[in-house]
Amino acid sequence: MAKINHIVSLSFFLFLGWSLHGQDYPFSPEKYDFIQYSQNYFDFRGNSMKYYDRLFGKFNRLILKGEGQIQIFHFGDSHIQADFFPGEMRKRMQEFFQNTVSGRGFIFPYSVAKTNGPPDYKSSSSTNWERCRNVSVSPVCELGVAGISISTLSNPADLSISFNNSSYLLLTFNKIRIFYNIQEVSVHFSLSNFNGNIIENHKVDEGYTELLLDSYLDRIDLLITRTDSINKPFILHGISFENNDPGITYSSVGVNGADTRAFLKCTYFSKELQAINPDWIIISLGTNDAYAKSFDEQMFFTYYDSLLTKIRLVFPETPVLLTTPGDSYRGNKYLNPNNEKACKIIRLLADKHHAAVWDFYMLMGGFGSINQWNKNGLTNADRLHLNRNGYILQGDLMFEAFVKAYDDFLERNKSR
Repeated sequence: MAKINHIVSLSFFLFLGWSLHGQDYPFSPEKYDFIQYSQNYFDFRGNSMKYYDRLFGKFNRLILKGEGQIQIFHFGDSHIQADFFPGEMRKRMQEFFQNTVSGRGFIFPYSVAKTNGPPDYKSSSSTNWERCRNVSVSPVCELGVAGISISTLSNPADLSISFNNSSYLLLTFNKIRIFYNIQEVSVHFSLSNFNGNIIENHKVDEGYTELLLDSYLDRIDLLITRTDSINKPFILHGISFENNDPGITYSSVGVNGADTRAFLKCTYFSKELQAINPDWIIISLGTNDAYAKSFDEQMFFTYYDSLLTKIRLVFPETPVLLTTPGDSYRGNKYLNPNNEKACKIIRLLADKHHAAVWDFYMLMGGFGSINQWNKNGLTNADRLHLNRNGYILQGDLMFEAFVKAYDDFLERNKSR
């Protein structure tokens, strides 16, 4: 894949003076009368706007000069694991900023872990793997930024991952970063589907091994061979697929049932997030915290505050976006009033940690609006989760809010 020398996108015309104020943007999602479109914006709390201005400046350099990579990392619960919502954001961003794909980014082989995952890649293995997740009361395993891991004592072990290139973009890579318990085991990685040259760099302090390829691939057949005799399992935390081309990488990981406390159980969360080095962090948590009838608001604040403090220690000025839970039912019987309480707490946390908020609860229509989403075929039967169409709409709405914020940045910087 050749380096991008010139990028022309709709945002280029925004930069030249075309404004979105007072009109729909070109990718405006389908309209519904129950959605409160006036609530579709990023609410910049504390000093967060100056952090976002730097992010938007990076988008400008990418658009106008074809320079730089933008790493986006989105994590959360079941609303994220299936990837319909973040996947639509990824698609919209990489379509809007045309020809700007710099790899698929960090992924986890959910199918090998026997759980649902994104539709744009497949994973398989003939090895017997054990799964561990951060939603266990007391996980007896190592966990990283994905909140889920797989482990094996088999030697060698194999893992295949292939990307669906019949989708909207061609996903290719020439750099692979494998995150695992590198400080405990010694392994050698090889690719049975690749005959070119591979440089294998073990980054022990950073928590991963890097494979540099002399040509591009869109799939791997990975062979993991132990080079030690230690009776400890190889524990895989995730794999990042990258290239050196200018562009946008939108990584997303989620764990079904995860609450804010779950990610505090991940020992290598900070180290791996630091290795990913995101330019923008998006967090979608709170649904499971607020699901219990006896919602402990102070406990929710404490756990989420601890998680954000952990992130801010590593990335004190990286833009963070907190998305709120939407309206939903509890047990498919009762509307859940706790979600509104969770949204208020999220705003307080955003004030403290200088983050932006995207209030999906109010955008949906507030308390009881899930019934309208259900009547219009946008939710699962449980009225806790959206269905594929609902999550795609959610992704389109958040992308629209992003474009509005970016347009505001361009308006404020016209004369610079």
